[in-house]
Amino acid sequence: MNYFKNHWYYWHTGNKLIAITSVILSTVTMWLLLVISSGFSIWGIIIAVVLDLNSFLLVFIYFVALRSHIPEVPDHYPAYFHFRDRADELIEKQFILPIMVAFFVSRLSSFCVEKLFRYNPQL
Repeated sequence: MNYFKNHWYYWHTGNKLIAITSVILSTVTMWLLLVISSGFSIWGIIIAVVLDLNSFLLVFIYFVALRSHIPEVPDHYPAYFHFRDRADELIEKQFILPIMVAFFVSRLSSFCVEKLFRYNPQL
């Protein structure tokens, strides 16, 4: 894992051009993969790319603190009244899956951008 660092590593080590290019490449790649082809939200992707592993903290806060405040209704009500199930599905599709994909895509894009700038130092 020494080679596959995220964009924040390059930002904090002073390679801001690599970091910004990597974020743009990650966002565009995930936008093409998830938003256009699968109907995901662009906001979940932006949060996943920018926050990287810290975005798991948002999911943790939802499951620990917020989920218990969503009302749960008995099973004999129609499906559209099952607010907790619908909220869980929303969190899963719009946050958890983009976070997991962004973990790998951001590291791969950072690796590729870093290799490109290493072989072309005038860029």
